Amino acid sequence: MAPMVIPRPGVHAERQRVDVLGALTVTTALMALVYGVSLSSSHGWSSSLTIGSLAAAAVLGAAFVQTQRVRRSPLVPLAIFRRPGLARGNITILLLQGSYIAWQFVATLYLQNAHGWSPLEVGLIFAPGGFLTLLTAQRWAGQVMRRGAWPIATAGMVLMLFGILWTETLGSLDSILVFGVATIVMGLGFPMSYVGANISAIAGARPQEHGLASGLFIASAQVGSGVVLGVVATVFGHAVHADVADYRAGLAVALAAAVLATAACLWPVLRVKAAAEAAGLDNPGSYSAHSLRAGGTSAAAAAGRSMLAIARHGRWVETSPVVHGYVRAADMWRDNPMRGLGM
Repeated sequence: MAPMVIPRPGVHAERQRVDVLGALTVTTALMALVYGVSLSSSHGWSSSLTIGSLAAAAVLGAAFVQTQRVRRSPLVPLAIFRRPGLARGNITILLLQGSYIAWQFVATLYLQNAHGWSPLEVGLIFAPGGFLTLLTAQRWAGQVMRRGAWPIATAGMVLMLFGILWTETLGSLDSILVFGVATIVMGLGFPMSYVGANISAIAGARPQEHGLASGLFIASAQVGSGVVLGVVATVFGHAVHADVADYRAGLAVALAAAVLATAACLWPVLRVKAAAEAAGLDNPGSYSAHSLRAGGTSAAAAAGRSMLAIARHGRWVETSPVVHGYVRAADMWRDNPMRGLGM
C-alpha cells in the first residue's frame, strides 16, 4: 500500500548500490567477536577456537574498514565517525547496554539458582524498572533541550552505578530490598543515559545521515550486550560452586562497563565547563535553559552558537557534541511540527 499512499519525491536521487561485501564482512566480524567471547566461558581464553574466532573478527573487521574506504557506495561511510557526538554516543550505549544486560543476567541467575525464584517472580521484581523507563524516557528527551545531552546522560550513569553497587550487597540484605531498590534506581537512570547518548549521536550527523546514525547506535547496543554478557559468562564459567562471591564477581564486570560509560559521558561535560571558565562564563548551561524558557528557538540557537564561540575561545578545536547539539536541536525544534526533540 505504501506506493499508493506515500507521494513520490519531486527530485529523483541517484540509485545507490547495495554494499553486499561490506554487509557480509561487518556481520561476520561481529558474529566472530561475540562467538569468541562466548567461547571463552567454556573453552578458556587460551583455546585455539577462542583465539581463532577473535583473530577472525579482527581480520574481517579490518577488511570491512578497507572495503568502506574504496567502495563508491559504502555501507558505512567512515567520515560519519567524525561527526560531533556520534562516536562517543555509540561507545556510551555499547557500555551502558552491556552493563545493564549483564546486571540483569547476574540478578536472574542469583534469584533463580540461589533463592529458587520462578521466572514470573523474577520478572515481577524487574517490572517497576521497565515501567519507569517507559514513563520517563520522553520527559528526559525534553530535558536534553534545556540542560544538554551529556549532563543528563552523566546523571543517569550515576544512578546506574548506584544501582549496581547497591546490588553488591546481595547475601547480606533481603533480596526483595536489594533488587527492588536497584531496579527502581536503574529504571530511572537507564533512560536518562540512553536518551542523552542517542540524541547526541544523531544530532551530530547530517540530515541525510540520520538513518545510518540511528542504525549504528542500535548496532552498538546489541554488540555491547553480547560482548559484556560474554565476559560475565566467562566469569561464571570459571566458578566452582557459584556462591555469593561468584555473583559479585559477575556484577563487578557490569560495574566496570558502567564506570567506563560514566567516564565517556562526563568527559565532554568537564571540557565544556573548562572552556566556559576560560572564557569567563560561570554557568554555560544557563544560556540554553533560559533561552528555551524565554525566547524559543531563535534564542536557543543563539545560545548554542554563543557556547560554540566560548568553546573556540577556550582553544578547544574539537568542540563538544553538547554545544553542537544545542544548535542542531534548536533547528530541529523550529522545523519539526512535533516540536523536534522535545517530543
